[in-house]
Amino acid sequence: MQKRDNSIDFIKCVLILLVVLGHSIQYCMTQEGAYYFEVPLFVFIYSFHMQMFAFVSGLFVSKSLSLSFWDVIKKRFAQLIIPSIFWSGVVTNIVWIFVSEKKRDLNSFLMYFVCSPLAYWFLYSLFLSILCLWTANKIKEKSVFVVLISVVLLFVLPVGDLRYVKFIYPFYIAGYYYSLCKNSIDRQWKLVTVILLVLYCILIPFWNRTSYFYLCGLEFLYFEKGKILFNLAILKPCIYRIIVGLASSVAFMYILQYVYRKCIVKVPSEMFLYIGRHSMAIYMIHFIILNVWYRLVDVTSLMVLKDYYSLYVLSTFFVVVGVTVGLIYLVPSFKHRKLIFGW
Repeated sequence: MQKRDNSIDFIKCVLILLVVLGHSIQYCMTQEGAYYFEVPLFVFIYSFHMQMFAFVSGLFVSKSLSLSFWDVIKKRFAQLIIPSIFWSGVVTNIVWIFVSEKKRDLNSFLMYFVCSPLAYWFLYSLFLSILCLWTANKIKEKSVFVVLISVVLLFVLPVGDLRYVKFIYPFYIAGYYYSLCKNSIDRQWKLVTVILLVLYCILIPFWNRTSYFYLCGLEFLYFEKGKILFNLAILKPCIYRIIVGLASSVAFMYILQYVYRKCIVKVPSEMFLYIGRHSMAIYMIHFIILNVWYRLVDVTSLMVLKDYYSLYVLSTFFVVVGVTVGLIYLVPSFKHRKLIFGW
C-alpha cells in the first residue's frame, strides 16, 4: 500500500483552519459600516483557500478516472453528498428549531432537506467536477484539449447554481494534471515556488470586489426576456482569479510542505494531522457551531470591545474549532461513521 503523505494532511489542516477563520470574520463583522470583503486578512484567505482545496483534491482523482461511471457516482455520492444531506438536511434543521425564534413549518423543513446538498457548495461542486473530468477523460484519456473544452462548455452553461462548480473546476483539473507531472515539477520546486509567489504578490494588490465570484458571478450567458445575452464583463476578473488562485495554490503547497518537513515533524504534530484528516467533517460541522455561537453571543451588545472586534473574531475562531474538533473526537467509531463524516 502507498504510504500516506502526512504533508498533505498538514496542508488540509491549514486550509480548513483558514476556512473557519474566514467565516469567523464574516459572521463577526455585524456592526454598521463593516464590510468584511475589504478586510486584508479576509482578502488573503479568500484569494486562494477554496481554490487550493480543489487543487489538492484533484491530486488524488486519478484512480477514480479508471472506474466505471456508476462506480464513481456511488463512491463519490457516499463520500460527498450523503454527509451533506445528513448535516445540512437533518442536523441543521433540528438545531434551527432550538436556536431560532422563527420556527419552521413542515413544508419549509422538507424543502430545506431536499435542497440540503446545496448548503455545502464545495462538496456538491466537487462531486460534479469529478463527473465532468471523468467524462472528458473517457472521450480522450489525459487529453488537455478535451478537458479545456469541458471547461468552456461548463462555463457557458447559463445555470446559476453551477457557478460554484465553474469556480473550482479549473483548480481541480489543475491538481489532476499536476499529479501527472509531479516528479518533473518537484525537481525545480524552489524555482517554481519563487516565481509563483512573486506573481501572487504582484497580482494580489489588484484584488477588489469583482474578484470574489460570490459578488460578480460566473454566468457568461444568461436569459433575459427570452433572449440569450453575453456577460463578457466577468471574463477579466475570472481570468485574474484563476491566475491568482493557481499561483498561490502551487506556491503555498510547496511552502507548507517545506514547513512540515523542517518544523512540524520536530514537534508533536498529531493534532495538526488529526485536523487535516477530518477537514471535511470540520467543514460540515463548524457552520452549525458557528451559528449557535453567533446566536448565543451578540457582538453588537459587547460594547466593551468597541473597536477591538478582532478579539471577538479570534475568540469565535478558537471556540468553533475547539468545539467542532472535540465533537468529532468524542463521537465513537461505528459502522456507518464514514457516511456521516465523509472520508
